[in-house]
Amino acid sequence: IVNRFFQRTDLYVSPPTIRRYRLSFGFRPVHARIQPLINATHAQQRLHFCLSHATDRWYNVIFSDEKAFEIDVTGLVYYIPHNRPRPVHFQSQVQYRAAVFGAVWYQGRSNLVFIRNRTNTTTYVQYLEDALNSHLRRL
Repeated sequence: IVNRFFQRTDLYVSPPTIRRYRLSFGFRPVHARIQPLINATHAQQRLHFCLSHATDRWYNVIFSDEKAFEIDVTGLVYYIPHNRPRPVHFQSQVQYRAAVFGAVWYQGRSNLVFIRNRTNTTTYVQYLEDALNSHLRRL
């Protein structure tokens, strides 16, 4: 906040001053509430799927996925007014982002592919080709 305020106004305000003003306006520091990614119903549905497909021929299946890793340099403390609940999720200002794509199957794994931009159908097929190209003869 100190840097943003300085960039916008050319005035320096110390961090303790910002903290005092936050408190005087009724804001308090909190951590975002942790929310489970799945609920009990989803967990039960996943278990049912696993049990009903336990004897399937999984060696004919390739699992692929992509994962984005983000670093938010602002940390996990957010300031909210005293009468408001803690945030469940939030829109962070991501400073650094890296995304990777890969696949696994019964007898192997793909190369990791680093994703540079957003993914759509065309780029997803390209990631598949890049990840699996050297393994296609063995599949």
